[in-house]
Amino acid sequence: MMEKQVIVTPEAYQIMLLHAFTHEREEVGGVLVGEGDGNTTSVITVFPLQRTSQQSDRVDISAAELAGCIEKCEDISKYMKCPVSVVGWYHSHPHITPFPSHVDLQTQLNFQSMDQNFIGLIFSVFVHQANSPTQVVSLLGFQSNSAQKEKRLKVRIQSLPNSQPSFYHVSCRLWRSVSDCIKDEFISKLAAFISEAEPYVPDGLKLLQCLLRTLEAADSITESMATFGALAKLGLDLADDSKSSTTI
Repeated sequence: MMEKQVIVTPEAYQIMLLHAFTHEREEVGGVLVGEGDGNTTSVITVFPLQRTSQQSDRVDISAAELAGCIEKCEDISKYMKCPVSVVGWYHSHPHITPFPSHVDLQTQLNFQSMDQNFIGLIFSVFVHQANSPTQVVSLLGFQSNSAQKEKRLKVRIQSLPNSQPSFYHVSCRLWRSVSDCIKDEFISKLAAFISEAEPYVPDGLKLLQCLLRTLEAADSITESMATFGALAKLGLDLADDSKSSTTI
C-alpha cells in the first residue's frame, strides 16, 4: 500500500502560518480545502476559523462551521472552474511540539468517521532554539486509527502547476479572513465585557461604538492590502507571460 502524502501550496501554508502566529497563548485552527485521489491530498487553500473554545489548548470546529465551509467550497469551485472540497483541518501548537495529543487524535478520528481520507495538520510555533534567538516552525501531517494511534503523513510544500489568476484572488481573500477572525473574536469578547460592565460604566456603549469604528478603519486598510497583493500577483504573472511569449 502506497504511503499517503499531503501537498500544501505555498499560499495555503502562508495563510495557516499567519493564523498560527496571531495567538501565542492559545491554539487556533481552521479547515483545509483542496482535492484528493486516495494516496495524495492536495491542500489548495484554507478557511481560518474564529476561536470559540474557552480552553486555551483546544480548537473546536462545530458542525455548523463545517457545513458553512462546505458551502464556501461550492462557491470557490465555481469561481476557479475546478472542483474543491473540505479535505481536513489544521490547528496550532504554540510553545510545544507538533505531535498530536490524545484529544487531537480523537478529534481526527471523529472526522475520519465521516471521511476516511480526512487529514490533520499541526503547526508548532513560538518554539525557541536553545541558546539562540531564532524560532523553529514545524509542520506535521497525521491521521488516527481506531486505537487512537498516530499515523504520520508525508507533507511537502509545492506550487500548483499552471495556477490561474482566480486562484490568487481566492488566496488573497482568504489571507484577509485571518484579520476577520481576530476582529470577530475581539468584538465578541468586547461585547461580553461591555455587557458585564454596563451597569457600572454608563458610557460603555459609547466606548464600544468608538472601538467598532476603529476596527472598521483597520478592516478597510486590510482590504486595501489584499487588493494590492492580488493586483501585484496578477501583474507579475502577466509580465512572466509576456516574457515567455517574446523568448525565441
